[in-house]
Amino acid sequence: NNTATVTYNVIPSANGCSGTPISVKVQVNPTPELQITVPECVPHVDLTAPAITAGSSSGLSFSYWEDVQGSTSISDPTEVGLGTYYIQGTSASGCSVIEEVVIDKIQPNLTNLAEAPSSICSSTNFNFAPTSNVEGTTFSWNRAAVGENASSESNNRNSNNPNETLINTSSSTISATYIFTLTTPNGCSKTQEVKVDVEPEPKLINNPIPDKCNGESVSYIPQSNINGSIITWSRNAIVGNSTASGTGSINETLYNDTGVEVGVTYFIKIETPAGCITEDNVSFSLLSGPKVTASASQIEICEG
Repeated sequence: NNTATVTYNVIPSANGCSGTPISVKVQVNPTPELQITVPECVPHVDLTAPAITAGSSSGLSFSYWEDVQGSTSISDPTEVGLGTYYIQGTSASGCSVIEEVVIDKIQPNLTNLAEAPSSICSSTNFNFAPTSNVEGTTFSWNRAAVGENASSESNNRNSNNPNETLINTSSSTISATYIFTLTTPNGCSKTQEVKVDVEPEPKLINNPIPDKCNGESVSYIPQSNINGSIITWSRNAIVGNSTASGTGSINETLYNDTGVEVGVTYFIKIETPAGCITEDNVSFSLLSGPKVTASASQIEICEG
């Protein structure tokens, strides 16, 4: 690895006569030694890291290439993935050597986390099919019990996608955590958490409406178990009463003089601040008042 000097003795000659020998010295610089150590199962490889070329000849400058000829440089050698690359080491004297770098073990990573729902409503599915940056990655997952939902895992469902219904009958948000394990064909693995909030299911919590008599007013304030919910209602037309709808309280007077009781139903829709929706209804009977009929007979009435 040291510089060597080679001496050549040159004897000129002409017309059969030899001249005085000439001594020529040539300095021969050593070929640099380039050692490559590739880290395994990391998210990406920084080819410029000192650890990659540790043990090489000192004082080398490095360049990074996509081909062994050193004609196409790597756009960003600080972050490369799977593939074959080349590092060239050049000494101060201009001597160089190029070595192959094969990266075949990269830590897998979920590439579609943005597609995982961060929040779902109670009684809907958590649907997330994981994908990886490494071809051939296998997936497994598990979830601890939360709220009324028993623990679950991929071995019991034989699917990379949980695609399971989560329930929340409380009045507060609960959080479920899925732990995904990714394993590449080359044995690199990684665990990643995917959390989803399960919003509570809105419910109508008022008492029922008692039966009403003809001409009696209905005063009813529908309420939700979730603060801040928006409540709308509607009623179909019944005999003598046109359709009605509104937001919040129900205040109206209903009439029934048919001689028979009729059923009345208010259809109520509740939407929580998180966008979860439920539909319910409240029914009661509208009792009939007496049916009044009038008849007239021909009677002569004298003027005055």
